[in-house]
Amino acid sequence: MARDRAAGPDVPAAVPRAGDSVPGPARASGARGAWLAGWEVAMAATEWDEVWLSEFAESVNLAPTAKAIARRKARRDARSTLTGAIAKLLVFALAIGVLFTWAFGLFRITGSGMEPTAGDGDLALTSRVVQSLQADDVVVYQVDGEQTVGRVIAQPGDTVEVTQDGEIKINGGLQPLEYGLKTFPQPSGPSYPLTLGAGEFYVLADGRGSARDSRTYGPIGISEVEGKVVALLRLRGI
Repeated sequence: MARDRAAGPDVPAAVPRAGDSVPGPARASGARGAWLAGWEVAMAATEWDEVWLSEFAESVNLAPTAKAIARRKARRDARSTLTGAIAKLLVFALAIGVLFTWAFGLFRITGSGMEPTAGDGDLALTSRVVQSLQADDVVVYQVDGEQTVGRVIAQPGDTVEVTQDGEIKINGGLQPLEYGLKTFPQPSGPSYPLTLGAGEFYVLADGRGSARDSRTYGPIGISEVEGKVVALLRLRGI
């Protein structure tokens, strides 16, 4: 149907031309699907953030406080100090054991042979490092499987004489009575006068009486001396 030109420009026809894309259900459905997919991704991200925040908050709550950390450090330091102290104690005990094994010894005195200097039950601390002995040294020695203690009264080269009158002469000189006690020879002992050879010592017990010493055994060799007494621990009666 023809229109008058004065009516104005032609109005496009409502009928679509060939080749035009027609909006329809498929196109609307695709846009909505994309929107839904984006919304789901956003929700998933939001939920993950909430989970992460929840776990982070829980980890923060479980994290040790400054006081707890200080207490743990104090306990760790205390354990380290205790371990160090125990190690030092063990080393000290080992050193004492080695020292007593090689350098010192303990001898328990039995009987009354060394009275009044030492009595039954007392302990003698001895030095095992014995290179030489002097008169008046107190020693622990062993003869015929018997371990005993006595006092050196004569050294190598000295001449000793024990008389039937209970006197002791060293190189012809009369010796003072020890604690007022006389010293008599033993029937099974050596003959007098007795000159000591190299490495030989004449040893007597302070208690004399019936004590067994060089009056019975004769001279004591340096190899038979197990130690020189350096201290006495009086434990009698304990």
